[in-house]
Amino acid sequence: MSALAKTLLILVLIYYLFKGIVYLIMWQATVKMAENVQEEKRLHREKRYQDREIRRAQRRAEIEKIRDEEKITNIGLSRNIDPQNDIDEDEDKED
Repeated sequence: MSALAKTLLILVLIYYLFKGIVYLIMWQATVKMAENVQEEKRLHREKRYQDREIRRAQRRAEIEKIRDEEKITNIGLSRNIDPQNDIDEDEDKED
């Protein structure tokens, strides 16, 4: 083989070696980016779940507060607490 052919063969082999290394680096970067995207999705899903649970707890607390307020206001409406204001004085008396 001539020197020119040997040089050309070595240059082609070096070219494909570097090309392979570049593809390997790009593949690793792509895998790493995909892992990062999956991690971000997982974290976003967890945050959304936590936010949803916080909102549900707040709604439950608001509903309980409203129910408690209704119970308190309905006490006076259900019966007369002051026996002096009763039309029938024995309304609050137990038989």
